[in-house]
Amino acid sequence: MAAADGALTFAAPTEVLFRTGASERAGDLARGLQASRVFAVTDPGVAQAGILEPALASIRRAGLALELYDSAPGDPTLADVQEITRLAVDFGADCVIAAGGGSGLCAGKGVALAATNGGDLRPFVGRGRYKSPPLPVIAIPTTAGSGSEVSRHTTLSDERTLKKTGVDGYTNAPRFAVLDPDLVQTVPRPQALASGIDAFLHALEAYLSTRASSLTDAIALEAFAQIWQLLPPALEGDRAARGSMLFASSVANIACGNTGLTLIHGMNGAVTYCYRLRGHQPVPYGMIHGALMGPVLRFFLSAAVPRLSRLAPLVGIAVQGSETRLAEAVVEAIVDWARALEAPDRLPWGRIPDEDVDVIVDETLARPRPSPRHATRDELRKIVLETLGVG
Repeated sequence: MAAADGALTFAAPTEVLFRTGASERAGDLARGLQASRVFAVTDPGVAQAGILEPALASIRRAGLALELYDSAPGDPTLADVQEITRLAVDFGADCVIAAGGGSGLCAGKGVALAATNGGDLRPFVGRGRYKSPPLPVIAIPTTAGSGSEVSRHTTLSDERTLKKTGVDGYTNAPRFAVLDPDLVQTVPRPQALASGIDAFLHALEAYLSTRASSLTDAIALEAFAQIWQLLPPALEGDRAARGSMLFASSVANIACGNTGLTLIHGMNGAVTYCYRLRGHQPVPYGMIHGALMGPVLRFFLSAAVPRLSRLAPLVGIAVQGSETRLAEAVVEAIVDWARALEAPDRLPWGRIPDEDVDVIVDETLARPRPSPRHATRDELRKIVLETLGVG
């Protein structure tokens, strides 16, 4: 399969290291990058858990100066990155370790880029707009979900508009992604579920994207199959499954990083903007995906029958009957799988004012995605209401 418009581009610029104890290689990797002053960014939870100590100790053993910033916030803003970057520049950083879940990784990646581009990323929001490549980044994920450790995109929030935004570019990908199964063994189940659903949808949406190709299909389908099998035992604490989920998450992001993501991720950003703007109960990123999954996949059905039906063997459905029936069965199997894992099937707000529904609809329409089917305003309203459980 070629991309829908006949064009095909693909890049995977990050070198991935995956093995138990891999974080102990951080010092060797930094020294190989000719670094002398390493600025590490993570969040308080990761710092308090102590799971980064092998990586930090390896930096010290390599004889490199080290500064640890361990107060990266959840969902970092452009202003957060600007503030942390001042500390990195004052330290004289020539390499950044970005560690944590999606927020910690993006905070660190943002600092590495801002440090070489005047300290403020606001002028460079968008794709390929920054002037200088970032400081080299060694990314160390501590959850299996965002895949930011192999991504060219750094997702941040704009504290002025309350909207998610970000910076994208080929050189913005970390130089190394260090995948150490030891670092994901103590992730609480709710976080592991939210992260796992996010990774699963990276794979599925990459496959359904109109920018998919035979190359990205091969990667996305492998990640989809792995996560389908691995996430249930990983949530029950299976050590091997948790470690393998870390690898599968990176694989899924390599796929979606080359295809873009569809309406599910597009609506997620709109839902997040709505609760920030209107004061509704915040909902974890991955759990928004869980609520959107069923309504959006059912909406995609009519335009994606051949693609969805191909997933039947991967979700345990015997290949028989028409393509349409197979595709319908696949969607319901995916929804049932997510519910069995205790992902929510709706947002917790109930009926919200019509103007709040319009906020979600307008923000979604403003950011079109490479989806197999594009929704009208009325169709989006219906999806929002179904996600709220009032449709």
